[in-house]
Amino acid sequence: MPTRDGLTKEQRVELDLHTATDKMFDKYPTQVADYEPLKDKVALHKLHIKHINDRLPEKMQNTVIITETKNENRVALENKYRPICAITSTFAKKSENTSLAAAMKLGSRKLLTVADLNFLVTVENINTAITPVIADAEYVKYGITALMLTDGLKDATTFSGSLGSNRQAKESVSVASLAIEQMFVPLRGDKTDITSLMQYFNPKGGIKPDETFYNSIIAALTVNELAQNHTTIDGHIYEAGADKKVIKRAQVKNLTTGKLAISDLLGYYSISKFKGGVFEFEISAEGYKTIIVVVTIATGKHVTMDFTLEKK
Repeated sequence: MPTRDGLTKEQRVELDLHTATDKMFDKYPTQVADYEPLKDKVALHKLHIKHINDRLPEKMQNTVIITETKNENRVALENKYRPICAITSTFAKKSENTSLAAAMKLGSRKLLTVADLNFLVTVENINTAITPVIADAEYVKYGITALMLTDGLKDATTFSGSLGSNRQAKESVSVASLAIEQMFVPLRGDKTDITSLMQYFNPKGGIKPDETFYNSIIAALTVNELAQNHTTIDGHIYEAGADKKVIKRAQVKNLTTGKLAISDLLGYYSISKFKGGVFEFEISAEGYKTIIVVVTIATGKHVTMDFTLEKK
């Protein structure tokens, strides 16, 4: 089975449900083949699922490389400074240097807990606390040298500088994540179209009634619908002005969850399947000024909200 590790929890559920619907169609090859519009849509649905699965390894590979490299560099620094802090702490206690002892205790804790961006500051503080005693005859006996501190600070500075490159690499992963979310847009459209086409087989008034086939597929689609649509926001995107001209292919993105919608020919968008809360939505379109709005949506509620964009 293809990996789902590159997806959010909600995306994994959604893709698995689409895949289950797709497999349900495989059980009825004759019915699918006999109705060409449905055959074409099912084939497209399979292709959309494949596109998502094909993109995941790229996203995951980038994520793993970034995380492993950063973690290895940080662990190496932690392993270098923990003994320095522990040994210096012993010296501080023996010499009754309470401020140095407190600094080493704080430094030891921060080495393990501080955010990456603040790691260099932690190393600098440790070095600053040790520097006044580095030449002390008694401290020299403990084996901590000025060169150790200099090398440690150099490594920490290099680590801090590498975070900028890591951020750029993470932006590439973010782009991959956005591309994957965009791939879900046509997949959701497939579901809507398939639901409509299945009326051809509706046992109650369909052109070619097939109760077993119809009920099986509709049941799969219903499970998909129930799993996906909890909280929903929808509406239209308009151009600023008295005419209220709709904007097609505008992008509405939930910056909190990453969920994305593209407005259709009528300017309509819809985002569903997310827990309630306070969200930032980014609305953008080519040739228009991007806006960000904050919206509060209770879990399970359906909120309709139109947005207006000004031309650049």
